[in-house]
Amino acid sequence: MKKLYAQFLIINNRLRAYLERLSFQHRLIKRKVLIRKVEYWIYSWHKKTWHLKDEPPLSWMLDRIAAQDVIYDIGANRGYFTLALLSRFPKAKTYCFEPNPYIYKLLNMNIHLNGWEDRGIAVCCALGDHQGKRELFISLADSASSFHSHHSASAGLNICDQINVPVETIDHLVSTQQVPIPQHIKIDTEGFESHILHGASNTLKTGRPILYIEIHNIHALGQTNEAEIVNLLNRHHYEIIKQGNQLLCIPGNK
Repeated sequence: MKKLYAQFLIINNRLRAYLERLSFQHRLIKRKVLIRKVEYWIYSWHKKTWHLKDEPPLSWMLDRIAAQDVIYDIGANRGYFTLALLSRFPKAKTYCFEPNPYIYKLLNMNIHLNGWEDRGIAVCCALGDHQGKRELFISLADSASSFHSHHSASAGLNICDQINVPVETIDHLVSTQQVPIPQHIKIDTEGFESHILHGASNTLKTGRPILYIEIHNIHALGQTNEAEIVNLLNRHHYEIIKQGNQLLCIPGNK
């Protein structure tokens, strides 16, 4: 039974990956999405997606963002979170970081579709602990692309491309005033989350943003990056709430 289930997961993931590859070619359908009675448009090949459910981390963000807050959507993909947040908070602004150039095009399409170019700022780069370049492994399923090759090839998927992408740090972008200090940071970067936090040390100290972080496997044997993330944020005096593989990190008193 376990073997059959494993084979089913592989087939299901490969089918999903095939549909996502079609969407790379912009074979997309314009759909209306409703989150908490607020509507927006998105180009997508599917009617429903796990990204658009009103549950953590999206529900955490919807409950905590104020009218004119600045949000970083790191690992923005096609902008699922950004679109939901901008529709709910018409005076908020998001900075969407997506290093995969194929997905970056789709992210921009979704922002333009809703006419939110002035509030949804898409940036085609990765964030990390130092500036430079790094090899990104592009998975057949765009949501699995990662700087960890085993992650991009997991669950029966294959790596279809390898590209060098620019890497920035949050602290450098903030200190050079390329982006404002955020009140909220969502990070879903397929195992690179701790690197991003290391590159945001000064921003975490001074800005004290609320963090929404997804935990991922960082080794082929299944070891996650949770312990490193928790230890790092404990040093910055964050209170951490866990639900499934999601962390809500609230700044406490120093």
